Amino acid sequence: MNFSNFTIESNITLHENSSLFVDLNYSDTLWLMISTALVFMMLPGLGFYYSGYIQRTSTLTIFMSILVPFSCVTIQWFLIGYSLVFSDTGSQIIGNFKYAFLTSIGDVPSKILSLVPSNVFMIYQGLFAGLTPCLFYGAIAERGTISAFILISVLWTTLVYDFIAYWTWNPNGWLNNMGVLDFAGGGPVHVASGFAALAYALVVGQRKNVNFKQIKPINLTEIFLGTCLLWVGWLGFNGGSEGAINSRAINAAVVTNYAAASGGLSWILIEMIFHKTWSLSLNAFCTGALASLVSITPACGYVRPLYAIVIGLLTTPVCFLATFFKKATRYKFDDAVDVFAVHGCGGIIGSLLTGIFAEKSVIEMVNKNGHVKGGFLDGNYYQIIYQLVGICLAAIWSFFITLTLVKLVDVLPFLSLRLDEESEKIGSDFAELGEVAYGIELDDLNANKLVYSKKSKTNEAFETETKVSESSKS
Repeated sequence: MNFSNFTIESNITLHENSSLFVDLNYSDTLWLMISTALVFMMLPGLGFYYSGYIQRTSTLTIFMSILVPFSCVTIQWFLIGYSLVFSDTGSQIIGNFKYAFLTSIGDVPSKILSLVPSNVFMIYQGLFAGLTPCLFYGAIAERGTISAFILISVLWTTLVYDFIAYWTWNPNGWLNNMGVLDFAGGGPVHVASGFAALAYALVVGQRKNVNFKQIKPINLTEIFLGTCLLWVGWLGFNGGSEGAINSRAINAAVVTNYAAASGGLSWILIEMIFHKTWSLSLNAFCTGALASLVSITPACGYVRPLYAIVIGLLTTPVCFLATFFKKATRYKFDDAVDVFAVHGCGGIIGSLLTGIFAEKSVIEMVNKNGHVKGGFLDGNYYQIIYQLVGICLAAIWSFFITLTLVKLVDVLPFLSLRLDEESEKIGSDFAELGEVAYGIELDDLNANKLVYSKKSKTNEAFETETKVSESSKS
C-alpha cells in the first residue's frame, strides 16, 4: 500500500453523527471491493498449493490451518488490529485504540483514502492481516499442532504484523516517514512471515519418519491449481493496493503478471542447468512464479514491465539457492514447503530491488507533486539504504518476537507445539481433526494407530528386558 502521498487531514467536512453526505468515488470503491474478492481467492489457493507438498494424511490440516487462524485474526482486526495499524492519531511506533471495535468506521470516507468508504478499506486490509500468518504454517506442516498455531497466529498478528504494517504504511509510521518503499507488503507480509517460519520451524524441529533425500511433491495437480488461484488473487493484492482504479493500479497488476511469468520460466531453466536435464518441471515453474509474485509485491507500484521481468529473473536464483539452507542444517530447519526460501528471501530481494529500480515516472502517473524520488537508477542513491533498514527491521523483529512467542506457548500445560510421535505417524488429519481426505477409511487409521501403539509397547518391553538381562549378566 502506498499511502505516502496521502495526508492524514481529510479535506471533506462531516457533520456530527452523519452517515454519508459527500460524493465518494464509486469506481474506486468498486475496484477495491473486486480486489478484496480477488485477495480472498488466495486462501484456497494457498491451501491447494501447500497441500500439494504435504502427505495426504495431513491435507485437511493444511486447510484448517488457513481457515481457522484467518477467522481468528479477522476478529482481532475488528477488536484492535485495524485501529493499531491505521489509526490517524498514533505515534511513530504504533497506533492507538481510536478505531477499536471499528468505532467510527462505516460508509464515511477513510482518512487515508478520502474517496473510499472506510469500511471497504478496512475489510481489504483485514484480508492482508488474516492471510499473512497462514503463510508460515507451511513450515511446520505434518508435525505442528493447529491449537498452538491458532494462539500464536493471533498473538503474532498483534505483536509483529500490526507493528511492521504501521511502520511501513501508516503516514505516521517511522519507516514510511524515512522513505522506505513498499507498495503491497514486501516487509509486513513476506519478510515477516518468512522469518516467522524460520523461527517456528527451528523450535518445533524436523519431521520424523521422513526420508529427506527422497522428498517429492505429493500432488502436482493441487500445486498447479493453487498457483493459478494465487496468481489471480495477486492481481487484486497488488493492483488494489493503490486504493483507486487508475493508471498506476493497472500498471501494478500488469507488472505482477510479467514478473510471475519470467520467474516461472527462469526457475525451469535453473533446474534444467542444475540437474543437467531437458525435462520441463511443472513444480519448478510454480515455485518460480510464486517466488517472483512475492518479490514484485513491494515494487509493483514503482516499476514498469521491463524492470518487473528483470526482478523475476533476479529473484529465482536467490530463492533457488535458499532452498538448500535446509540441507545445510541437515534438516534441523525442516521447512516443509520452503516458506523461508520463497517468502522470506523473495521478500528481501524484492524490497532491495525496489530501491534500485523504482521509477519516479511511475509514481507520477497519479501524483505529479509526490515527494518520492525513485530509486538508485533514478539518482536516489540513498534509497537502497532505506530499503535495507526496512528489511533488517522486519526480519529481526519478526524472528525474535516469533521465537519468544513459540517458546512461551510451549510451556503452557494445556497446549503442545507439535504432535506426539504416534499422532505424527498416522497423520495430523486423523490425530487432530478426526477427519480424513482422499477416501481413507477411519477404521483403517484406527487399526494402524492400534498396531503402532502395540509395536511401541512391544519395543519398550523388549528394551526393558534387554537392559535387565544385561545387568544380570554383569
